[in-house]
Amino acid sequence: LFDFTAITSMLNTFEVYRLPDEIERMGIGKVSRTACVVPMTFLREFKLMESLAQEQGYDFRVFQNKEHALRYLIAGLLP
Repeated sequence: LFDFTAITSMLNTFEVYRLPDEIERMGIGKVSRTACVVPMTFLREFKLMESLAQEQGYDFRVFQNKEHALRYLIAGLLP
C-alpha cells in the first residue's frame, strides 16, 4: 500500500509514463497486488499511471479511500 494523500505536487507526464519501470526496479512483481491511495487533486494523473501499469501486466490500482485500498489488497490474499 502506497499512501500519497499528503503530496502537494505531481510528477510530470514523462515521469508518470516511467513509473511502471520504477515499480519493477523496486522489486514489486507483476503477481503482487499494489494499491495507491491518492488525493483527488491528482486522481487523473494517478489513473493514467494505473492504466500504464496494468497494460504492462501489473496488478496495480488507485484509490481515494484507504479502506477500499486495504479491502482490495486483502481480497487478493483470500483463496
